[in-house]
Amino acid sequence: MAIVFPLFLGYLGVACRGLAIQDADQEAQRIARYSFWKIMMELERVGRRTRNVPTFGFLVMGTLRWISPRFHPVNEGSTEQALAYLARSPAAIAASMRESH
Repeated sequence: MAIVFPLFLGYLGVACRGLAIQDADQEAQRIARYSFWKIMMELERVGRRTRNVPTFGFLVMGTLRWISPRFHPVNEGSTEQALAYLARSPAAIAASMRESH
């Protein structure tokens, strides 16, 4: 995990930059020009504000849990938590609206 997590963060930064460059929104294109660490801080800010993406702090703390010798996946997440997220997810709400029409 100590090797995978930095790679994951790097790919996450590249993916965020790639998506932002393709976005028609000028704010997103501005974010695409940020450095890696500034993109991670923007992820933190947006994650805290919208609760739709994981925050940088959440990813770091999750990694620290995963590298613990006592880690077991049964202690991570819950069905109730997943359903609560789907109830407020803009993408899930839009998809359910398309299905009902």
